[in-house]
Amino acid sequence: LIKCMNPPSGRKLYTYSEIGKEAFGKVGGYIVDLMLHATLLGVATIYLILAGGNLSTLLNEFPWEGAGSSANYVTSLVYIDPEWCVIIVAVLVWGHVWLGTLHEVGFMSAFNVLVAIFLFLVVIVEILGNLIYDRINDDIDRGHHEFINTDYYGLSLAGAFVSFSFSYGAHAILPTVYESMRKPNQFNIMIALTFLAILFFYIPMAVIGYFAYGYNT
Repeated sequence: LIKCMNPPSGRKLYTYSEIGKEAFGKVGGYIVDLMLHATLLGVATIYLILAGGNLSTLLNEFPWEGAGSSANYVTSLVYIDPEWCVIIVAVLVWGHVWLGTLHEVGFMSAFNVLVAIFLFLVVIVEILGNLIYDRINDDIDRGHHEFINTDYYGLSLAGAFVSFSFSYGAHAILPTVYESMRKPNQFNIMIALTFLAILFFYIPMAVIGYFAYGYNT
């Protein structure tokens, strides 16, 4: 990417569209621009659907210890449709659009990182606590485990791979990040450390979650 932004022609390139135009002419620039915006639209849509669905689940259901084994959850008194939850999430994240520079975005990102770390620790501690509780009560049934879910002909593996890859979909903003860095020569190190940090979040949660709950993870 850095080499593409600094072509032999000597003209500094700042966007993927400019890189596509430099390499393949105007048509290439338009195609790259179209693909980039399609990717951004798709990512935003997937995020809103997932976040809205999760928010709807959290708001509309809560654990009920008094319920029997056939009723682990009880519907909340105030039901909010998933569609409205998607709108709520969209309104909450809309504020990012008005941040003018990556310096301003950085403060919001730092807060998001702290929230992610907190949630990561809560989930891990909760899973380990459930494992200890189950072992104390001689309830060691952790669900069914298999390497690939053959019932769906590998589609479950494909879905997991897509979800895993989704976390690394930062390519759209990399040119802007590179241009905004105080030390651009450390770009490769920054990318490597960032991806390692994401891996540190995903792998332990996936391994411990699957070990504890199997296919119900």
